[in-house]
Amino acid sequence: MQALLMICGGLLLLLLIQLLARLSGIISQANASLLFILLWLVVAANTLVADRHHPGYEAVQAWPMFVLVFAIPALAALWLWQQLRR
Repeated sequence: MQALLMICGGLLLLLLIQLLARLSGIISQANASLLFILLWLVVAANTLVADRHHPGYEAVQAWPMFVLVFAIPALAALWLWQQLRR
């Protein structure tokens, strides 16, 4: 359930960053997508570290969730980047 919430939160954050980029005009929406990937990597890694401190979790169990939580919003951002740079 936590992974699903993190993925939804990541997609929502991507939407928010795109909206802010469009309204502010400071950064292009394509570049905002790339910026999101870096930001999301930090957030997902922080979640990985936080999950490791729970009793009963091993690193082997946490890595697949980290990859899943990071990859889905990051792939959405890459797709947006590809669409917006044209």
